[in-house]
Amino acid sequence: MLFAPLRISSLAFSNMLQPELAKLVRNKEFDRVWTQAKIWALVMGCGSLAYGCGVLFILPMIKSQALQHASVGLIGLFAIANFVPIMAYVMPRVVLEILGDFRIVAFITMAGAIVGLATIGILLAVAPSTWALAGAAVSETFVLVASWYFTANRMWNLKHPNEQRPTMVGAWRRAATLAVQRR
Repeated sequence: MLFAPLRISSLAFSNMLQPELAKLVRNKEFDRVWTQAKIWALVMGCGSLAYGCGVLFILPMIKSQALQHASVGLIGLFAIANFVPIMAYVMPRVVLEILGDFRIVAFITMAGAIVGLATIGILLAVAPSTWALAGAAVSETFVLVASWYFTANRMWNLKHPNEQRPTMVGAWRRAATLAVQRR
């Protein structure tokens, strides 16, 4: 609830920057796209970290029955660990969407959900329920790393059309497409 403004600001940033990045992609200015994505991801990540530290400072002052028996500091740290990656992967996701790589975005999201569910399940079996937020943070961190990996790979391939570097997922997708066409 306290981090909802971050989601709104991430939507505002992506909606504001998407048309400009799309124009740069159309003009094949891939270095500028990549630079803009990194700058704005850094701004959004640092901004969410600062916001989270403010929330961490205020959180002990909030009186809530839901938080009575929980470690408020631990919850605040896990919430920060969840939202900083979310804010830091908005820009690579926007770039992938502009490039039309919706399957990769869907793959990253699905894989992140699987990683999160597995981690949360394990943590709920061995630790207090507060630690479930750590599983969600692992999931968001996975999505962060995967988003940057696939975006960097895609940007490399666009800038160097004669030196393509396929990803493991890309190779699998091409193999699956060929298998369907052969039938």
